[in-house]
Amino acid sequence: MLSCKNITDIACDYLEKHLPPYKRLQVKLHLLMCHHCRRYLSQLRTTIGTLKLKPKIISDEKAKQIVDKVIDEKSQ
Repeated sequence: MLSCKNITDIACDYLEKHLPPYKRLQVKLHLLMCHHCRRYLSQLRTTIGTLKLKPKIISDEKAKQIVDKVIDEKSQ
C-alpha cells in the first residue's frame, strides 16, 4: 500500500500518465481511501491547468494604457 508521502512523490507522473499500470492501480487504490490525497491531486491538476493557460497578447498601446491607469490610481 502506498503512503501519502509516496503519492506526493509520484503525483506528477501519475497525472501525466508516466507510471506503469501496476503503480497506477496502487495510486488509484490509495485515492479511494484517502480524501487528503484526492484533494491534493485535484489542486495539483488545477495548478497545472492554470500554468498551461496561454497569456493573452496585448498591444504595446494597450499595455501603456494599463500602466498609466495603475499609476493614476496610485497617485490619487
